[in-house]
Amino acid sequence: MNQIVLNIIIAFLWVLFQDEDHFKFSTFFSGYLIGLIVIYT
Repeated sequence: MNQIVLNIIIAFLWVLFQDEDHFKFSTFFSGYLIGLIVIYT
């Protein structure tokens, strides 16, 4: 459960670091995948 929450936080941070004016689900999803890679490697 903690890993899922951490992954969502990583995804939100990824969206923030992209410097986009509006929230994009595709950016959030790519951040979520990066979070998965970070957590499981």
